[in-house]
Amino acid sequence: MLTPRARSSRRTVALSRYVGAVIAAAILTTSAVADVLLWNNAAGGSAATAGNWNPAQVPTPADDLVFNILATFTTTFNSTVAASRTHTYNRGTVTLSMINPHTASTGVTIGDVNGDIATVTLTTGGFTSNATVFVGDAAGSTGTLNVNDDDATFVVGNGADLFIGNNGAATLNVIGSGTVQVADQFIAGSNASSVPTVTVSGFTVTPLGASLLDVLGTGESRIGQGGDATMTVSNGALARFAGDVIVANGSASNSSVTVGVVGLLNARLQVGGDLLIGRNSSGTAAGVGAVNVNTGGNVSVAGGTFLGDPNGGTGTLHFAGGTLDGGLEINVLAGSTINGNGTINADVDNFGNIQPVGGAGLRFNGILSNTTNNISGNKIHFGASGGYMGSGTCTAEITGDPGAVITPTGPLTIGANTSTGFNYGGTIDVGAQSITLVDSNGAVLGRETLIDSGTLSCANGIGNQLGGAIRGRGTLTGNVVNSGVIEPTDPGDTPVNIQINGNVLFNPSSDVVIELNGPGNSDRINVTGTATFGGNAELTLGPDYLPSIGEQMILVNATAGRSGEFASLSHTPFCDQYTIVLVYSSTAGIALVRPGTQVTSVGDVDRDGDHDLDDYTRWLPCLAGPDVLTPPAGCDPDDFHFRADMDAPACEDYDVDLKDFWVFQRIIDE
Repeated sequence: MLTPRARSSRRTVALSRYVGAVIAAAILTTSAVADVLLWNNAAGGSAATAGNWNPAQVPTPADDLVFNILATFTTTFNSTVAASRTHTYNRGTVTLSMINPHTASTGVTIGDVNGDIATVTLTTGGFTSNATVFVGDAAGSTGTLNVNDDDATFVVGNGADLFIGNNGAATLNVIGSGTVQVADQFIAGSNASSVPTVTVSGFTVTPLGASLLDVLGTGESRIGQGGDATMTVSNGALARFAGDVIVANGSASNSSVTVGVVGLLNARLQVGGDLLIGRNSSGTAAGVGAVNVNTGGNVSVAGGTFLGDPNGGTGTLHFAGGTLDGGLEINVLAGSTINGNGTINADVDNFGNIQPVGGAGLRFNGILSNTTNNISGNKIHFGASGGYMGSGTCTAEITGDPGAVITPTGPLTIGANTSTGFNYGGTIDVGAQSITLVDSNGAVLGRETLIDSGTLSCANGIGNQLGGAIRGRGTLTGNVVNSGVIEPTDPGDTPVNIQINGNVLFNPSSDVVIELNGPGNSDRINVTGTATFGGNAELTLGPDYLPSIGEQMILVNATAGRSGEFASLSHTPFCDQYTIVLVYSSTAGIALVRPGTQVTSVGDVDRDGDHDLDDYTRWLPCLAGPDVLTPPAGCDPDDFHFRADMDAPACEDYDVDLKDFWVFQRIIDE
């Protein structure tokens, strides 16, 4: 890649040669071979016509071709002029029709020196430069390159770069399904004096195609290397970079890339490496960069996306209906911002600002990690693979798909003071942390809320919707309306509580799930306010718990009083020795163990009200062994089915064997 200093030296040499060629052409009376040819036909014509050049000769591959006529015309290149050394466009508006592909071996410059104003439009065929191309080379020059048609292809080959605005003003328009291909770097706005504009836009239906800027180099391409660059990819077009893309690389640069305009096809920006916005890789300050992803726009980044520079520089990722797909996470530094409304298919690590604005706000289909208080706006939706991890404050209306997960790592306040401030369908893994939900009408919980000694609160109440479940141990602060499942639970055998600091209403669809382990050792729900009962109570037995007749276990206790009853009871199937019923006090719903209809108490086989050898004598004839389901001779069938089978308290096994003897032995010993 040529440096600006090297280009300045080359321009001096080239100018001297051009001037020498003009003088020679004026004084020579016979034709002479020259390597600098000046176009001289303001009406346009064929490059293969000697008279269109000064000196009058057909260009050869060794010649430098110069266009310096202030006019608008078309030049046609056929197979006779298939190659040249360089092209330089100083003035005029030139349309190139490459009937046969044409190659410039040593470079192309459009707008070469101060005062140049030149426009080149390629409408037909292929034009290749095997060396660096400059559009708007020197300060004070103006260059424009238009590639406009589905069969127009401009190629910068042989490992060379394309500069749109080296020091001068420059414009690149890739439109009408035209193609620009760059072998190495694409640089827009190389130095501070350059203010370039790049537009890649449009597609064709017949034949089907889209405008394409295709940068093959795997190094860094820069939109605003030093100057202020503006790039737009719209209306079905594609800008594709194999390497990194930096927006506002230089500290003085204020540059932007905008992708997307409503059309039949989405506009696309594809980055094969990292996307750096207001950030560079040099360890020096970057500028102010922005990428705008509008409706009909998609940005795809194989690597990471970086907003802001630790050495100075800010980046903005603005959405107005578009989508970003990230292979790696988006890193937002302090002072940088993601805002607008659109979809982010990537994890986001935020140390800056998140500002959902307009429409449906921002949709995160990855994990948003945040510990700041700098998230505020209208709406945030977490998709099926999305969620929030961290602490801090997130002031926006929150919704989420069932697969979404919110995981606090410290105190977290999330939601908005609106009637739909927190209406979330995913999982909240509270753990041992504290989450404050914000909603003027009461927060709505979705798929699952998991608590492990933590606290979940909402000043205006908490609603657990149908299909949702609150599980674990910990505290709910605020009035609770339950239409789903509430289950105090712990992985171990220790009894656990869910504490509700407020009132609780169990709606008809409510399901209260409690594991019983005996009086004083069972899970329960404690309520500081009132409890209005309804719905179902679902009871299970702990793995080592054998109920005893008369045991009472509190399921829900409300300090300020109880009203109503559970409409139904379901429980793990028990042996026929006993059953469980619900009874109530003024403050509590209670599980009571009663004898089954066929027995007086477990082990009282002869039904005389005690446990003694008479029971053993009656039980022994029923001992048939494992998996024998019919009473042996001498055993009363009712004894066999209802009174002698005493094992498997979670679900009787319908046989009488040594397991039942061991249960019977324990009862006799007591």
